This record gives sequence, C-alpha cells and structure tokens, in this order.
Amino acid sequence: MKKLNVKIISIYILIFLYLTIYPALNIIFSAQVYYNVINPLFWFAVAFFTYKISGNEQPRYRNKTDISQTMGIAIILYIMVYFASGIIFEYQRSPYSQSVNKLLINIWSYIPAILCQEYVRAILVNYTSKKKYMLAVITVLFVAVELNYTEINQSLGSVKAAFEYGCSVLIPAVVKHSLFTYIATLAGSKPNMLYRGIYQFFYFATPIFPNLDWFGTALFEIITPSVVYFYINYGQIKLDKTLSRRRVRRDNPLNILPVYTLLIMFVGFVLGLFRNEPLAIVSNSMIPEFSRGDVVVVRKIDVEEAKKIKVNDILQYESNGRFVVHRVVKINENEDGSYTFITKGDNNNAPDSKPVTETQIRGVVKYSIPKIGYPSVWLSELFSKG
Repeated sequence: MKKLNVKIISIYILIFLYLTIYPALNIIFSAQVYYNVINPLFWFAVAFFTYKISGNEQPRYRNKTDISQTMGIAIILYIMVYFASGIIFEYQRSPYSQSVNKLLINIWSYIPAILCQEYVRAILVNYTSKKKYMLAVITVLFVAVELNYTEINQSLGSVKAAFEYGCSVLIPAVVKHSLFTYIATLAGSKPNMLYRGIYQFFYFATPIFPNLDWFGTALFEIITPSVVYFYINYGQIKLDKTLSRRRVRRDNPLNILPVYTLLIMFVGFVLGLFRNEPLAIVSNSMIPEFSRGDVVVVRKIDVEEAKKIKVNDILQYESNGRFVVHRVVKINENEDGSYTFITKGDNNNAPDSKPVTETQIRGVVKYSIPKIGYPSVWLSELFSKG
C-alpha cells in the first residue's frame, strides 16, 4: 500500500464536507432533485478527482477474478433465497414503479453513484497504511454515506424507533461496508461493484418483495455478508503458504456451519416459522402456572383445530391488538356450530369480560420456560415508555 499524501487526504475531506452539508441540500432541493441530480454528479466528480490525483494506480490483485465470481454468486444466491422467503411470508408490491422511464431514472440515481463509491473506496484503501484503524475510518465514512439523515432524525422520536433503526439499518450497513472494505484490500473495486450493482438493480426491477418485517430483513442483510467474509477469508488463508495445516483446518468456514444452522433455526423459531413459537409473559395473571418473565411455547392452531380445545387448555388469543394467555374455564357452542370460549387468568378473581371466538385464537400453550423472557419484557416496557 502507498502512503497517505495531501492529495489523498483531500478526498476524505471532500466526502466529509459533503456529508456535513447534506442536511442543507435536503432543505434547499427536493428529494427527487437530490437523488436524481446532485448525488450522482457529486460521486462522478469525486471519482474523476480521485482518478486524476491517483493516476488510477492500483496494485495487481492475484485472485481478483475468483473473488469477483464469489461475490457475484453470493449476491445471486442471496436474491434467490430472499425472494423464495416470500413463499413463507407472502409477497407485497414493490414501492417502485416498473415502467421503463422510472426504472431508468432509478438506475441512474443510484447505480452509477455506487460504482463511483467503490472506485473511490478502492483507491483510498490502496493509499491507506496497514493499520486497521484507517480501514475502520474508511468503513465508517461509507456507512455514513449510505445513511439517510432524515430517517435518523425520525428514529430518534422514540426508544422503539431508535432500536429498530439501529438493528435494521445501522448494523447491516456496518456489516456490509466492513465486507466491502475488506474485499477492496484483496481485489480492488470490481467485486464490490458487481455485488452492489446486481443487488441495486434487483431492488428496483423486481415488482414484488417478500413481506418480511424489519427483523427478518436485517437478518438477511447481516448473515449474507458474514458468510461471504468467512468464505473469502478462508480462501486467503489457504493461499498463505506460511500458515500451518492446523490453522487452515481451524479456520475452515465449514466449522461454523453448525453455528449458523442453529442460529437460523433459532431465528426461525423466534419469528414463528415453525408450528411452535415462543412468547414472553408480561404479567402475573397466570400465577402459579407461569409468571412475568417466563416464556411459553405456543402450538399454533387453525379454526378447525380450535374445535378440539378443551376446558383447562391455556390459549393464546388476540384481543384489542394485543396477545392474551389465559386458561379456558368454559366452552359455549353456538347455533351455527362454532364455539366461543370463556377464559380466565389463574391469578384473577373473575373471568375475562368478553368471550373468545375461534378466529381470535392463535394457539395453545404447551409448556413454559422460567425467567428467560425478561429481556423481551424489559425491552417492551422500554419501548412503551419511549
């Protein structure tokens, strides 16, 4: 790597100044003008300036082609798995118009800027000292470039919004750009251009998306770059002839496959993808059966299965937008053959005020796990206060 000089430092300063005046640009210009004109032209100018002062001097990367292929395959697999998840979560329409004119405008607004960003990143990495903190500075700089400061201001309105923004936007951005900076040190800009270009084109061109919540989307965007990193890093380790066979075997990404498998299964369990799903208890209405901070495992049932519910079963049902977990104390059969259920908390003095219909029921509690739900309860209370 080359040493930093005044000209290269000026690129950092230029990007930093742009980030500083970004809020003012959003006030002066409309969002459409900013994204369609100002942002692409700025990155064209920065890339051209970077090219002129650096002379486009980049090292020869010995495995650039292999890493580019890996990045291309990774993003295609990501798109396939992400899109297939809609079979489970259903699909929703894209917020972007699919007309040719709108598609071309969206491509112009984002993809050239992305390609320019990756070129600039590669040059900065090439002129950066080997100290890791400088690579961290580059990563943070490009994370800041990706963030929308209007959304940041909106997320500060409550603790819940801030938490969701941090988990769904900030953390995935840090993980992705950490990968891109690492790839730039190994193979320059082209693998990142390929990865980000394909992703962004798919984002604009597809007419439908999986109907995932923020948590599910964030997991996709965190796990994918992590897997790509481990795979490519292992390839680099294998190329290093100075390392022992024991080190190579130890760092084999297959060794972490069981961990990722268990993580994915756990996430699927939390998201309710399986027949059984967990629920943290936030009140003491069912003492002594279970209490606040416990987690109950609920077996999901449909309307037909609801007809098999018996007295003393513990139900999870929806009431006024929230979930209630109470015991069935009486079952009434209606004239049309449907059932309603009288429920009561074991620790309450009287039954619940309204009968529960079959359509309200989400599932039947099968067992409980003491105390492990307290983090979820505390977060819920924190969000309600925010």
